Amino acid sequence: MPEDYVCPLCMIDPKAKMDLAIQDEGALHHKTHSVTAQPMYAKDSGFGIIHDSRPESKNPTARDVPAWELDAENPYNWPAWKKGLVLFISALAVFNSTMGSAIPSIAITSIASEFGIDSAVQKALPISLFLLGYVFGPLVWGPLSEHMGRRQLTLATFALFMLFTMACAMAPAWWALLVFRTLAGIFGSSPFAVVAGILADMFGEPRTRGRAFALFTTAITFGPCLAPIVSALASSTIGWRWAFWVALIVAGITLWALYFLLPETLGHVLLARSRRRMPPNGAADMTDALPRHDPVNASPSVLAVVLSRPLRMLVCEPIVSASCAHLALSYAIFYVSFQAFPLVFQGLHGLPPGVAGLCFLPIGVGACLTLPVFWYWDVVVVRARTRGAPWAESDEYRRLPLVVLGGPLFALSLFWFGFSARRPVHFVVPLLAGVPFGAGFVFIYTALVNYLTDAYHVFAASAHAAASCSRSLFAVLLPLVSPLLFSRLGISGACALLGGLSTVMCLIPFVFIYKGPVLRRRSRFRRRLDPADGVPVFDQRLYSQEPGRPRYDKEAEVAGTVKAWGAENILGRGCDGKRQGSLTPTLQLRQSGSTYAKTTQMEMKFTELGHSRVREDSNQAGKD
Repeated sequence: MPEDYVCPLCMIDPKAKMDLAIQDEGALHHKTHSVTAQPMYAKDSGFGIIHDSRPESKNPTARDVPAWELDAENPYNWPAWKKGLVLFISALAVFNSTMGSAIPSIAITSIASEFGIDSAVQKALPISLFLLGYVFGPLVWGPLSEHMGRRQLTLATFALFMLFTMACAMAPAWWALLVFRTLAGIFGSSPFAVVAGILADMFGEPRTRGRAFALFTTAITFGPCLAPIVSALASSTIGWRWAFWVALIVAGITLWALYFLLPETLGHVLLARSRRRMPPNGAADMTDALPRHDPVNASPSVLAVVLSRPLRMLVCEPIVSASCAHLALSYAIFYVSFQAFPLVFQGLHGLPPGVAGLCFLPIGVGACLTLPVFWYWDVVVVRARTRGAPWAESDEYRRLPLVVLGGPLFALSLFWFGFSARRPVHFVVPLLAGVPFGAGFVFIYTALVNYLTDAYHVFAASAHAAASCSRSLFAVLLPLVSPLLFSRLGISGACALLGGLSTVMCLIPFVFIYKGPVLRRRSRFRRRLDPADGVPVFDQRLYSQEPGRPRYDKEAEVAGTVKAWGAENILGRGCDGKRQGSLTPTLQLRQSGSTYAKTTQMEMKFTELGHSRVREDSNQAGKD
């Protein structure tokens, strides 16, 4: 066994591992420990630094990688049909949420008439207050899903979303409807934050993840496009309350599918279940070597860190801030269309409500037309990577060209719609502007969401929670002031103003393309995971804080920038279940321009109180 070998999961002394292997010859060291005795390497995978027991290999074998990487329970290793099923169920949950957001759109005239509401601003409140729930909900649901798991949170929040949708259908007064719409929005926002994390859990390869997010965004777009049709048909025939009843029926079918077909996808929750299933004899003592994560740890300190993460990312990460600005403006304009379309097609052209609801279909057509473009672009990227083209390895060049395409399409559609919204012009002309509008929106949304996922892989749900919060806040405020814009500037002037702002946002992807790598290198969430969460730099999926243990965190300079992480967060006991007097964790030696960085070792000595002092192996560091 080479001298520099360290077990990548328990990281106990090599001799101790040898003794364990001798004691139980023929048995695996651990379910997650079947690795080849080779020098350790650290690979920057986007999850942080994942320890890998092999040099880079195009054809790794079962003996080359930890067993969890090959385990059938690992969502990365699920068969394509299972991933496709989970993707469909997740997209269906998002579809329900977005359809619920726009369900009062055409029916608002009947609703306002029944409750005696005349103010244009108040008529915008049923949609705006639902979107206000989108502001606050993801700040909680995204981080909690990273902490306690995806499935339980999705089921609980979706059931409450259904409950308040039913309450909207039975609302006795205007104020009650507004309260129920706000609560429905809070719980209905969960799929936005959680489903992004589910897709990141299943699709580790950027190409497949990009395609999955394209379908996810199409579901986001189609929900608001179909909602006005349901709203118009219900309000003009059987009453506006049936618009909510129809939404409730669809949500009930979706909840049934979620309960029976949606599995857990979060890695540390699945590993914790694996630990609990370990047999009580023999290997039971080894279970302490498994990842130490308590998925239901709800101590105030942990919750404070978990729930504040999206806000910290929004404020401190330029990539998140700029992406959120672009997404927020396009998303808010998308919801302004629910006010602009009735003004044009019902007000100017006199179409009946049922026909006016169909005018949203071109937006959905534009969204569908983006799917072959995403597929073609993926083929281009794969061929470029096969040829070894350097640009194909860049997150910016893989994702952002589609934003470069979508931004001008989105801005063009606003100018097109605004300047064709005149009585002498046939209504089909502004109607067709919905095609580039929907296509541009999907390009912007999907590409930026994928870019955030690639940049902050393990924190994808928190990054998306920050994005969802900011864009929903814009979607609340802009529709509230849009009646004033349309009355003061006219439809043409208001659309020209929004188109001009969208044109300015077109500069953001170019900034990312040229400065994105620098921004990612400076990102604290890219350099290391949050030490307050107790997750060391090498693998968020495999390690986590054990509640009640003191945290040790140190940064040292050893032949470059070496990140030394607190061993007490990583492991307090060896595979035999006893507390180890000496551990040999590995340190990441960051070297500019290298994909793999050979690790150096240090020795942690523990005192009885649990504090540690560090002795760095300078000889080994010098060799590296």
